Formats: sequence, C-alpha cells, structure tokens
Amino acid sequence: MASKRDRAALAAAALASGAALYFGTGLRPLAWLTWIAVIPVLLAAPRLGRLGAALAAAAAWLIGTLNEWTYLTGDLGMPPVRAALIDLAAAGVFAAVVLAYRALIRRGRWAAAVLLPPAAWVGVEYLFAISSPDGAFWSLAYTQTAVLPVAQLASLTSYLGITFVLLVVQTTVAVTVHRRAGSPGWWRPVAAVAVGLAAVSGYGLVQLGRPADGPVERIALIAQPGRGDFVDIATPAGTELFDGYLAQVRAAVGQGAKTVVLPEAVLVADPDRVAGVTDALAAIARDGGATIVFGVAVRHGYNTAQVVTPDSVVAYHKQHLLFVEPNVPGTGLTFVPDRPWGVAICKDLDFPDLARSYRAEGAELLLVPAWDMDRDGWLHSRMAVMRGIENGLPIVRSGRMGALTVSDAAGRVLAEARTGESGFATVTYDLPVSVRSTLYTAARPWFAWLCLLAAAAALLRLRGRPRSSGDHAAAETVAAQPADELASAR
Repeated sequence: MASKRDRAALAAAALASGAALYFGTGLRPLAWLTWIAVIPVLLAAPRLGRLGAALAAAAAWLIGTLNEWTYLTGDLGMPPVRAALIDLAAAGVFAAVVLAYRALIRRGRWAAAVLLPPAAWVGVEYLFAISSPDGAFWSLAYTQTAVLPVAQLASLTSYLGITFVLLVVQTTVAVTVHRRAGSPGWWRPVAAVAVGLAAVSGYGLVQLGRPADGPVERIALIAQPGRGDFVDIATPAGTELFDGYLAQVRAAVGQGAKTVVLPEAVLVADPDRVAGVTDALAAIARDGGATIVFGVAVRHGYNTAQVVTPDSVVAYHKQHLLFVEPNVPGTGLTFVPDRPWGVAICKDLDFPDLARSYRAEGAELLLVPAWDMDRDGWLHSRMAVMRGIENGLPIVRSGRMGALTVSDAAGRVLAEARTGESGFATVTYDLPVSVRSTLYTAARPWFAWLCLLAAAAALLRLRGRPRSSGDHAAAETVAAQPADELASAR
C-alpha cells in the first residue's frame, strides 16, 4: 500500500505536470512551459511504485487535455465519448512510456532512459498522424511555431524533430537529477543535448538569415465577419453575402492585388449554381488580371476551392474532411493554371504529406481557404505555417472565424489579421514568392522511422542484468521503494 509520502509525491507530480501541459499546449500555448512540462512526472516516477508512476503520468496528461475539451466537444461538435477515448488513449500511452523510462532508471540504463521517452513519443505522434482522421493535429511541436530558430528544425525532420527536442531536454534534466553529479559519466547526456541544442539553434539562425529574393506578388486575403453557418447562394442572405465579397474583391483588385484568397465554404451551392458564382468572379479577374480563390461547398458533392483566373476556372476538392462535413472527399492536387501555385483547404494542412506532395511536384506557393472556429485561429493557422517550414514553402491562408495569415518559407508570419463580429477582415501584402529545398521534402518521414528504431533499441536495454558499477549504485538510491519492486529491479 502506498505511503502518505508516495501519495503526496504522486499528486504533486500529476498536478505540476498537468498544469504545465494545460497552459503549455492547446489553442494558445505558453511555449516556454512545454519545455518543462513533464519533468515533475519524470522526477517522481522512479520514486513511486509502478501503479503510482502510471497514475501520475496518466493524470498529468488528462489534466493537460482539459484545455481543449470544450473546444472539441462544443466548437467542433466531437462526440464526448470519442473525445474521451482519444484523451484516455493518449494518457495510457504516456503512462506506458513513463513506466518504461522508470524501469530504465532503476536498472541504471541512463542513456536509454534519456532517449526512450522522446523517441517513443515521436513514434506515437507519427503513427497517429498516418492512421487517424485527425492527422498531425495533436503534436506538441506546434507549441514552438513562434520560436523560429527551433521551428526551422522541421525543414530537416518535419514537426517530429521539434517534439523530440522538447522531450529530450526534459529527460536529460530528470536523468541527471536521478544519476547525481559525481557518478561516472553523469555529464555525457548533458553535454550531448547541449551540443544538439546549440546545433539546432545555429541551424535555425542560419535559415532565418537567408534572404527571400523571389518575385513579389501582391496578395489580398478577405474574410467575412464572425459567421459560423453555411449560407446558401440561393437565399437572400447568400446573395447579400456574395455581393459583399464581390465588392471587397473588386476593391482589392483595384488596389493592385493580383491574387485574392477567400475562405472555405463561403457559400453552399447546388451544382448548377456554381457556374454563376465563378462567372461573377471571372469578370473581376479579367478586368484586373487577377487570380481569385473562393470556397464553395457543393451540395451532395465536394467542398471546393474555385480557382478563377482571367482565362479559366479550375476546382480543388478538399481531401480531409471534418467529421461533421456532409461532402465527398476529394483526391489529387490542383495548381493555379500556368503558375506553380498549389491549392489546399483548411484541414488538409493537418496532414503533412499533402503539403510535401505539392512541394515535391514543384509548388512555390500554397493558397489555402480555411474555416476556423474562432478560438483555434492561432493554433490552426500555425499548423499551416509548420507545413510551410517543413517544405520551404510560403503559405497564404484565409480563415473565416479565425486568422488570415501570410507566412514565408521560414515560417515567419509576415502579415496577419483576425476576423471580428462586424465588417470584413482584410490583409494585403507584397509577398516575395521564394521557396527553399528541404531534407524533409526529399526524404519524407525518415526521422520518424529513426525514432521508432531508437525506441525499440532503448526498450531492449531492459533485458539482462542491471549494471554492477557505481551507476547501478546510483540507480538503487533514487528513492525508497517497496521491497518486492527493489527485488525485481535487481
């Protein structure tokens, strides 16, 4: 039975890590908190029994997930059972990772204990991203999108490298505390991580110092006031809304904008009414020599981005639908006619492989109509920014009920606005369309597979007898523990 001291340690670790995860992740994270969030649990786990360590880890994770509960079940309309299952599954996996880390600490496998949690969690994020309808939405990496020197790592490793760095710093701190200064080789993980952080920061600063020297394009983003409903073009409200957009587009083109991006699903239309929408936009495009991207949800069909140029109209069909969308998922890439500019819609950029495919096919700019849910405007727009860093690709994103952003190939947000309750939100920016080649685009998810192999190798260190050196002696003294567990650690 756990002692009062153990119960207090469990509660303190769960509350401290849970609070740090709550404020350090989610819709508007405090980036610095994510760097220390799991340290309390990592420090407490080897001093607790198996059940106590698992409970502390799972409770901390579940406390952290409360920051998005009302967003998921309210704003997005996710069934509470589904949201709870996702949170419980993630908490269970985190508890399993912490238990494996605890066992490595108790066996004196210091290097493996440093490596296992970050490598395993990268593997979890990757496997979830390729198998889940939510894609890479749940990653810790987005918390660091505004920490630009660190965020540049995504151009080498994808977002997963940022998750790894976040966690390896924390496991290094925890292992060093457990190992204690003075034991043989205690400084090696610290030195390795310090060198790695210096390399990451140096690479990031070099990337940020590269000039953006491409041709300049005047971009205009326009989004309607805070409206969260679908508006049919055949209704008076739909006609009024469309007329308002036409006036805004006409003004932007009159002021020199050559590319205008409007939000996702601005209007709902029956298939036979889509041509009327595009014809009205085409007249403006011809007069101003402009390209206009306009979101139309076709009833019983695709959620589309209509790409209107002076000479043609093409449509992109959204591939990754929110679970409440009644549309048909699309396939394939769509480029602006005669230009190396790709088109995606909102949730598509939750999936890293789509943006990578565009860049691999030669895209030099990505135009993205979107629909946020107000509170998630920062997070969802920064997920799109991360796709740009990964592939060295500028991103132009126009989100209704959220954020309008223009970002460059290094993830710098060059211009931004938020939609309000009244009046159209607009952004106009002269964007140098400058791309970069990245290792991630060329090599795909190489880092994910490396981490999965590293996690497997770390787990293998649980086999065999513990060390008999001074390191093992240090492991035995991490804390008082139940006699049966001490025996099992020997």
